[in-house]
Amino acid sequence: MNIADDVWFEVCLRLPLTEIFKCKCVSKVWLSILSDPYFINKWYKLNSSLWTLILGLAKQNPTAPLNSELPLFHPELNSQFISHHQSVSGFSLRFLNQKHELSNTKLYVVGSSNGLVLCTNAFYRQNNYYVCNPLSKKWVSLPPPPTEATIVHTGFTCESSLISTSFKVIRVDEGATLKIDIFSSDLGKWNVYNVLHPGGALHGCSVYDHYVTHNGVFYWMKKGFNQILAFSVNRNHNHQTCGNECRLISLPDQEMDNDRRYFRQSTERNKRFFGQCLGESEGLICYAIVKHKERSLSVWVLEENWSLLHKDIKFYDILAEIASSLIGVESTVDLITDIQVIGFNPVDKNVVIISYKTHILAYNIRNGGYEQLSHPSILDSNLPGSYVGILTFALKPRPTILPAVSW
Repeated sequence: MNIADDVWFEVCLRLPLTEIFKCKCVSKVWLSILSDPYFINKWYKLNSSLWTLILGLAKQNPTAPLNSELPLFHPELNSQFISHHQSVSGFSLRFLNQKHELSNTKLYVVGSSNGLVLCTNAFYRQNNYYVCNPLSKKWVSLPPPPTEATIVHTGFTCESSLISTSFKVIRVDEGATLKIDIFSSDLGKWNVYNVLHPGGALHGCSVYDHYVTHNGVFYWMKKGFNQILAFSVNRNHNHQTCGNECRLISLPDQEMDNDRRYFRQSTERNKRFFGQCLGESEGLICYAIVKHKERSLSVWVLEENWSLLHKDIKFYDILAEIASSLIGVESTVDLITDIQVIGFNPVDKNVVIISYKTHILAYNIRNGGYEQLSHPSILDSNLPGSYVGILTFALKPRPTILPAVSW
């Protein structure tokens, strides 16, 4: 049976990505049509809400790195368009293990942007970085950064069109001054910037901190100090100093202990910082906090200033349902103390991603509904050793072409 080209074109626009990749192998004609920028642009406009979630960890034990087969989750509505995380042809980092250079290397995901993922081979002392596309299974390695540091704040941003791609990797070593290394794929090298702390900023960093790169600005949330520092990545013209390019942003909730240096506090008191999360959704910087005593959730968005989106949303009903259906317990007292906000739905700022032990859930604040994004056995198998918090990175599937990097 012959199908008109325009009908076949419309059918392909509604196929999952994995099926499109299979169809490319049918013939040179199909390969040409499905690789055409016009088709790709139409497909992503039609499926602009697709996303999957990459989980990474902030770990206490640097000698117990993660396996590169990281868990990847997505809403059920996306399942027919994005391969399941257990599928060999789906979004996975297994293909990196097949490369000779990385055959015996365990990897951490430390950033994602525009379909690309930034990986490193060590949580502490990050010296080797790899940028890859889990969809096309292509990757490049970067030259070693010029600055050595035990703990760095790492950011990643990618700008891509149908004809070109460029990305930047940002590393911040926070000492008396901020030493910021930026790798540009356009330049093919690292540049170093020495930046003064903005007035009022407190010094210190830890594995609890959160990082977001959005619209050319790198944000890192210093949870223990209730502060955010923001560095403009795209406005660096002086190779020695960036002047006031780094600014201080206070978090909207200021209920903190007198001693803000949380790294001096006990582990039990540190649990409060699990409830805080900085992320991005619908093109906005978002901040959420779970108040454990009140069993409530609040969310703000950052534009010129902080704007309250949801105030003190009570968890009673959702906790009871989670406890009975997922956890198998009746009391919600222990449940709320272990709830973490770990991210945001990238296309709906009213949906936050929360975790409880080995459960990952998408919770809709507006209607109180939730969706389980993981099976406990899957997540549990990817959590070897001890850890202090979960980091998430939203990945929108795109066949972004990696620019060549030589060094």
